[in-house]
Amino acid sequence: MDPRIPVPTDNIYKFLATFGLVVMVVSLTLTFVNSRTTNQVIFENAQAYYDLKSSDDPLAKEREELLDKQIQVAVDNREVGKWLLAAIFTIGFYSSCFGFYRWYRKVQPIHDDILSLQKEKLELEIKTLNKSHQRTAFSRRSV
Repeated sequence: MDPRIPVPTDNIYKFLATFGLVVMVVSLTLTFVNSRTTNQVIFENAQAYYDLKSSDDPLAKEREELLDKQIQVAVDNREVGKWLLAAIFTIGFYSSCFGFYRWYRKVQPIHDDILSLQKEKLELEIKTLNKSHQRTAFSRRSV
């Protein structure tokens, strides 16, 4: 099976760096979703609360307390979710920083050296091929 998004599994540091970035993006997205959902619950309950204030319902006091409790639970959940997602974001941030730092300091110099050596090797091979090609062309002219 061929993945649509290539996952960098050739190096643990590269994987850690990209995984940290994904965790950060997901936690930010969930923070916005959490806030939006909580605000929606608060606004719906606030509207119901104000409708109860203007009604002559004998159970209005109990329903107001219930709506107050629902709003308070929504606010408390938003706060817990906000701090939990902030902690997850922080873990992703430090994972990403650590992965990028180690990748840049430990692995990338080795890859750069390998590429440099491969380039030198190819240049030498090209020079050797050019010299041998010139010799064969010269020897054909002599004959």
